Amino acid sequence: MIVLLSVLLLTQSIHSYQDELALTVGFSYSKVSLNANHGTTDEMEAIGFNSHYGYKWKNWTLELSSYLFWGSFDELTFQARDESVRGNGSFSDVSFGPILKYHFDTVDFVKGWSFYAGIGPTWSMQSIRFDNASSTGNLFSINQKITYESFGGVFNIGIEEISEKKENHPFYIEVSIGYKRSYEVSVVDKSDFIEVETLSKEERKGDLEEKYIAISFGIIVF
Repeated sequence: MIVLLSVLLLTQSIHSYQDELALTVGFSYSKVSLNANHGTTDEMEAIGFNSHYGYKWKNWTLELSSYLFWGSFDELTFQARDESVRGNGSFSDVSFGPILKYHFDTVDFVKGWSFYAGIGPTWSMQSIRFDNASSTGNLFSINQKITYESFGGVFNIGIEEISEKKENHPFYIEVSIGYKRSYEVSVVDKSDFIEVETLSKEERKGDLEEKYIAISFGIIVF
């Protein structure tokens, strides 16, 4: 009888809020792998935050998601304006895209929490800022940064507190696996913070590849 009651408690249907718009925000920690030009690679750690705004039905959620994180890299080589630039510095990534999630909240593997999975495409802008760099030409300077526009995708799995009201600010924990591949590269003059000037822009597919795994946690704000 005790075993039967335990199973019923763990498998009972607990209804979450539905048919509402919601904004979710959270913080993240990531392990990122970068593949740049001339076979150079680097593994780095990154911290950031993310936001998700979307509509939740009974089991499905469609969100517009954004991800932002920062890290630092060592000795990577990049190609721009017929020059190879090699050095170390900081890396930032801004991504956004639609994410479709399914909530398995009819049967709970832990009472009060639901499991979900989501997938979607992402568009990204990645910025390379150098602390130290050397170039094979005379066009690049330390006052410039290299930016990439990339396309990829992300797969998320997570657990979320089940709450009948989103005003209770349910908590979530999520693991994300993502991949991005660049299709365009730009060189930007950052010497003047107010008037940023784009010096060049060219199509260079696959110059930067990024793979990452991240863990995020946060709450529904409203």
